[in-house]
Amino acid sequence: MTAASIPPLAIAALFGSILTIGAGNSIAQTLFSAIGPEGAVGLRNLVGAAVLLEVYRPSLRMSRREWITVAGYGMLLGLMNELFYRSLLTLPIGLSVAIEFTGPLLVTVLASRRRSEFFWVVLAAIGIALITPEVSDRLAGPARSALRLDWHGIIYALAAGAAWAGYMLLGQRAGASHGGGAAALGLAMATLITLPIALARHGAALFAPAIWPTAIAVGLLAGAIPYALEIYALARMPARNYGMLVSTEPAVSGLMGYVLLGQQLSGLQMLAIALLITASAGATLGTRRNAPVLEAV
Repeated sequence: MTAASIPPLAIAALFGSILTIGAGNSIAQTLFSAIGPEGAVGLRNLVGAAVLLEVYRPSLRMSRREWITVAGYGMLLGLMNELFYRSLLTLPIGLSVAIEFTGPLLVTVLASRRRSEFFWVVLAAIGIALITPEVSDRLAGPARSALRLDWHGIIYALAAGAAWAGYMLLGQRAGASHGGGAAALGLAMATLITLPIALARHGAALFAPAIWPTAIAVGLLAGAIPYALEIYALARMPARNYGMLVSTEPAVSGLMGYVLLGQQLSGLQMLAIALLITASAGATLGTRRNAPVLEAV
């Protein structure tokens, strides 16, 4: 299938997925003052799992090995979301998403087993180095002020990327035999991990009626809807085209953060995002044409 033969609806669905997840994760940050990132991710997973379980109605008849795979997939999904939302406490969303992409990037490069592909890892490392406090302070000078970042958010985003890498590898196995049902069960497992943490930290605040309209919107926009759109798109386009389009997600998330939250980025931070997007897109172009697609929720 050539790029020209990809159905326009498939491209629209994938961009719709990227837009909705960027919007959903941006809106989730408005919940932080009431229920923290733990509460936001717990309710997001709960709503998303409820919708996906109803849509896919996965079979529970699986072997012990399959259950272990799905359980591991769900645990890593929950950990990834928890770490990503914690990174949003101190990082603009576009930058956090860009850093998180280092996980899939590393998986892609290691899978290719070509030394030339490590150029993209070096490029990504330069992008991350540009936004570390020490380097950005030296380069930005007096202009650094409110746009200065700290190591906590960077480490959380990198850890989320590592969890994403493991989650993708297990998700590929689970999805091969159970399709969308694996994602529904995985998100349910993630809920079993993240919701108790949210309850322990915030208790009755999670049941406040005022937060539920936003929580439901986040669960739909950042979970159920983008996954359904991705499933539609993935069935109708090659992995390389999918990977190239998904590489725009940090830029789209940055735009959503600016429009919905007023988040601003310095020129140095925008350069870092550009380098990370280039590294992700370059690694994707270097993969085999028949390479499997690794999905994200």
